Amino acid sequence: MKTTKIRKNLLVTLADRNYVGQAKQLFSSVYWNAGWKGDYMLLAYKISENDLKWFKEKRILITNCKPIYSEKKLKGLYREYPTPTKKQYSLNCLNIILNKLYLFAPEFKKWKNIIFLDTDIIVRASLDDLIEIKGFAAVTDSTPKLKDQFINPKRNKVLFNKLKKKYNLNEKAFNSGVFVFSTDITKKDTISKLKKILEIHNKINKRNDQLSLNILFYKKWIELPLIFNWYYHHIGFSTILNKKNSNTKSITVHFTGNMKPWNPNCPFYKEWKNNLEKADLINIGKPQEPRKKFTKKEIEKYSKILKRKNFLYAPIWTIDKILGVIGIFLKKHFPRLYFELKK
Repeated sequence: MKTTKIRKNLLVTLADRNYVGQAKQLFSSVYWNAGWKGDYMLLAYKISENDLKWFKEKRILITNCKPIYSEKKLKGLYREYPTPTKKQYSLNCLNIILNKLYLFAPEFKKWKNIIFLDTDIIVRASLDDLIEIKGFAAVTDSTPKLKDQFINPKRNKVLFNKLKKKYNLNEKAFNSGVFVFSTDITKKDTISKLKKILEIHNKINKRNDQLSLNILFYKKWIELPLIFNWYYHHIGFSTILNKKNSNTKSITVHFTGNMKPWNPNCPFYKEWKNNLEKADLINIGKPQEPRKKFTKKEIEKYSKILKRKNFLYAPIWTIDKILGVIGIFLKKHFPRLYFELKK
C-alpha cells in the first residue's frame, strides 16, 4: 500500500466495537455532504482488526487507543462519581469517552487544525469555515452555564467553594461533541493538565471530558454559531413536530438524547441509513464538492432561527420529559393502562 501523504487538516471521531457502523455513517456524511478535503481519522478503542479493515481500505487513519487510565485508577475514580453520572455512563463508556483527550498529544501537531465530531452526528454541509479557526472553538452547551457541568454542590461544599473562588460559574460552557482547535495551542503537558482537572473535580463531575475541556479553556474558547452543532430533541408525543425538525437547516445534527438516528423510529433514520449505505462508495483520494456551503450571512441567519426554535420548544421538551417519567411509572405499576394509552 502506498504511503498516505499527510494533509493540512484532520477530522476525527471516536468509537469502540459497538459503534463501527455509526463511525462509517459519520465519515460518509462528511465525505458526501461536507466535501471534506483533509485527513480522516478514527480513534479506535478495542475494535477488532476485521472491523478496522474497512477503514484501512478507505485510507482513513486509525489510532488504536490505550486506556487513558489504568483499570485500577479508573475504578477508583468511577466509584467516587456522583450517582446520576454512574447511571448515565458505564465504566467502559467512561474509558472510551476519555480517549478524546489523545487529540491534544504532541504527535497531532502535524496537522494545522483538528475537527472532532461525536458518532451520533449527521453532517449535512461544508465544514470548511472551521479550518480557519485559531485557538479552541465549540458551540455553547444546551445546559449553557459552567455551573451546569457540576453536580452535588451541597455534598461537596469545600470543593465547590474553591471552584467559585477561581471561576465565574455563570460563564458560558460549551458542548464537546463538536469542537475544533488549531494545534499550536497544545503543549507537551496538555493531556496531563486535562487528567489533573478530571481527578480534582471527580466527585462533582457531571460531564466527564466536557468538564475538563471547559475548565482548561475557561474564558479562552471561541463560541461557534449553533448551526455547527444543533442538538436534536425528540418529542415523544408529537410526530408532526419531529418531522418538522428533520427539515431544519443546519450544518450538523447532534443527537444528544436517547433517540438516536439509527433508531428506525427517528425521523432522521432514512437520512442516516442513506449515508451509511453510501459509505462503501467513498474515495478519500477524490473529494466531493460540498452538497451545501452556507455563506456567513446564512450561518448567522439560520443560527438565530435555531436559537429561537430551541427557546420556543423548551417548554414542550419539559412537558415531554414529565410525560416520559409518567409513562415509566404507568408501565411499571399499571401496564394494562399504559398499553391502552399507547394505542
